[in-house]
Amino acid sequence: MIITAEKFLKTLRQDEKAPNLIVAWGDEAYYKDTIKDLLTEKIFAGVAQEERTPQVFSQSVDLSQLRESINTYPFFSGSNFIIITDPKLLDQEKKESEKASEKHKDELKTFTDILADIPEYSYVLCFCLKLDKRKIFYKTLSQTGTVVECSSLKYYSLKPWLDEQAAKYGARFDYKATSLIMEYMSVTETVPLLLLEGEIAKLSIYAGKRKIWKAEDVAAIFSQL
Repeated sequence: MIITAEKFLKTLRQDEKAPNLIVAWGDEAYYKDTIKDLLTEKIFAGVAQEERTPQVFSQSVDLSQLRESINTYPFFSGSNFIIITDPKLLDQEKKESEKASEKHKDELKTFTDILADIPEYSYVLCFCLKLDKRKIFYKTLSQTGTVVECSSLKYYSLKPWLDEQAAKYGARFDYKATSLIMEYMSVTETVPLLLLEGEIAKLSIYAGKRKIWKAEDVAAIFSQL
């Protein structure tokens, strides 16, 4: 399945069970962090905080170790949670000799095969910046798992995200407040969602019991931003 980050997060919050494989790609850290946090809560529900420890593979992935981690039955928490960050195997710009290229193709196929066959007691979250939609990795895993596009937002697409953020606090932005935030963000190429999320948290404290946030509130909190 191929899905946008906004739709996937909505589905993840509503569904009881998480997909066993999620490939989250793109340049927006806010979506990736939120996916990781929600998955951790869902996969380790009922598990003590200190025992919620995902296994992390970064860049140079040991394929044998990865296979073992995915297929070893968990005896304590009930589930394995494996996070893979920016695997070098997906680096499409790397120039190699013919021999090295064949080795890379074999390793990439093995990596793809491992992720395409995950037992029900394991969950894998793979983060990557870019994906080549022509390659077997994308074509295979978009069929067997969930591929989530975590693209940055432009300021003119910000309103639904702002509405969702305000709703977390039982509040809403009025029209002028939303317009002012979008005006502030119009000077950026892409909206820094993590930073903006922090400012909205400050705004909720500033507004207190008032649940309709106005442009004056935004101006007071966002002036330093």
